[in-house]
Amino acid sequence: MLFTISPFVILFLVALYLVLFISTVFMAWLNEKGASMVIWICVIFFCPFLGPLLYVFYDLFKKRSYLKRIQL
Repeated sequence: MLFTISPFVILFLVALYLVLFISTVFMAWLNEKGASMVIWICVIFFCPFLGPLLYVFYDLFKKRSYLKRIQL
């Protein structure tokens, strides 16, 4: 075999995914309302790694624009 993945690397990736998944589902549950919450939770469930990362970037962008409005 030319390329093998260590079990520790697999465990690290699984742990990373679980932390990211659980935290983004919790964030979406608290921050979103109605259909928006359902859509974001579906995106998080059905797009591994990409869904949680998209929601984190969306949430950071939303908070940054909110902070800019407060400073004006």
